Amino acid sequence: MAARLLGVLQREQRQGGAAGVAERVGLPRLLRAHGLADGIAEGRLPADAPSVHTYLWRTTQGRLAIDNPAYRW
Repeated sequence: MAARLLGVLQREQRQGGAAGVAERVGLPRLLRAHGLADGIAEGRLPADAPSVHTYLWRTTQGRLAIDNPAYRW
């Protein structure tokens, strides 16, 4: 268990900055472009819109690359 934790911490150190930047850049872009929460609530932006899906998928892939790189999607 300690070896796995060490691996996660090392990957976080190497890759975490880029993943964090991608998250911090991508979400505001969605919010500005679509007013994400309001757009979904008001029906202007479907929850399954390609831009929402793309952001969530990329964010998930970035986190998995750090937390569990052996995971295959």
